Amino acid sequence: MSFNASVEAARAGELGKGFAVVAEEVGNLASASGGAAEEIGKLITSSVENVEKMISEMTSRVEQVKSETKAKIDSGLSKAKLCEDSLTLIDGHIGGMSSRISEINIASNEQASGIQDVTTSMSNLSHTAQQTTKVANDTLKYSEEILQKSEDLIHISKNLSVLLNGRSD
Repeated sequence: MSFNASVEAARAGELGKGFAVVAEEVGNLASASGGAAEEIGKLITSSVENVEKMISEMTSRVEQVKSETKAKIDSGLSKAKLCEDSLTLIDGHIGGMSSRISEINIASNEQASGIQDVTTSMSNLSHTAQQTTKVANDTLKYSEEILQKSEDLIHISKNLSVLLNGRSD
């Protein structure tokens, strides 16, 4: 377009020279604007490519972090479930142990009561044995006294028989 304006200015002669200079400058300006537009287009294309590359890299990083986080969460959930199962098992064992401890406590109380009963019985047996020993000793003493009195009676009986019969048997 500026070339056509230059041709027309040259035909116009002396009067068209000023127009030709302006037309040439407009052509130069148009050419520079076209180069700048092309350069701006390249910059925009490059910027779009860089932004798309950054978005792709960020998306990849986000996916990687998301995957790692999911793996860690899954691992944490697995460990939490294992802990829950272990605590449930421990709770069950504690319940069983509490029951056994209660049974042992009851059995210990019964044994203590039985030992107390045996101790009481042994004390009663000891008292009875002491009383039996006393009765036996008293019986022995009375038996010895009776024996002595029997011997005395036999002796008196013999003396009486001698006195009555005049003879001794």
